Amino acid sequence: MQSFMELENRYLADVYWKRPVVLVRGKGAVVWDSEGKEYIDCGTGFGVALLGHCHPRVVEAIKKQCEKLLTCHGSFYNDVRAEYLAKLSEVLPKNLGKVFFSNSGAEAVEAALKIACRYTGKNGFIAMKNSYHGKTLGALAVTYGAKYREPFKQLIHSNVKFTPFGDASRVEELIDEETAAVIVEPVQGEGGIHTPPPDFLPALREICDRRGVLLIFDEVQC
Repeated sequence: MQSFMELENRYLADVYWKRPVVLVRGKGAVVWDSEGKEYIDCGTGFGVALLGHCHPRVVEAIKKQCEKLLTCHGSFYNDVRAEYLAKLSEVLPKNLGKVFFSNSGAEAVEAALKIACRYTGKNGFIAMKNSYHGKTLGALAVTYGAKYREPFKQLIHSNVKFTPFGDASRVEELIDEETAAVIVEPVQGEGGIHTPPPDFLPALREICDRRGVLLIFDEVQC
């Protein structure tokens, strides 16, 4: 175990605080370390393993696809992607007619912010206090935590206003002629698993529609 930790410490950039555990395998909701100790995985890789580790159907699907075609760039059409999009469209709200594939929550937020700017021609955003949307520059601009923002404050977008989570009237007060969108987590994740008052999200929808402002729901952590 010690040798694996030494190798990671030597070669891997320090991004996360490390627990002194080397995970080597998993099955369902259980993972094991290199010493054979068993743990219940409550993190699921931030949702990557929501169906559990090594689910037989997931493993079989991955093996089947890897034996057929490993990857297909978006500049080409693909049979599996097309069929997946058709199935996904069956469960999406009818007014959501297009899908953007991304590799992470931060990347999805970046796309949403860019779309808002392009669609409205504006560059202002309203975000919530205690919000977390990611650490890439656009997502970081609408993330509240000073520990993430301060080291890069000269790089991140400055036209962002933060307001208390759950106060729709305050959001409306902050909307001005530069506001492209309001971004909100329906349930705040890293901020402390905060749920809003029942009327908060419907009120945001009504306010944004009435004021001609886009509303972005970041549901990655909730």
